[in-house]
Amino acid sequence: MFDAKIKELNRNTIYSTNAGKYTIQDIQRILSISRPTVYKMIDQGCFQTVKVGNRTMITKASFDIWLDDKED
Repeated sequence: MFDAKIKELNRNTIYSTNAGKYTIQDIQRILSISRPTVYKMIDQGCFQTVKVGNRTMITKASFDIWLDDKED
């Protein structure tokens, strides 16, 4: 269901300094959820995050693990 959205985002970030990470907006687009919902999920420990400057980024690995768990 989310595969096409994820592939599109990954295609655009392969050569970026953010490769292997998703922005809050990326997660919003993939899951079709609001910004506050993404932050609630982060607070609940759904995803591992890193700070890049003043931006919060979600690691692709932690998102993939969470998504795989939800699709089972």
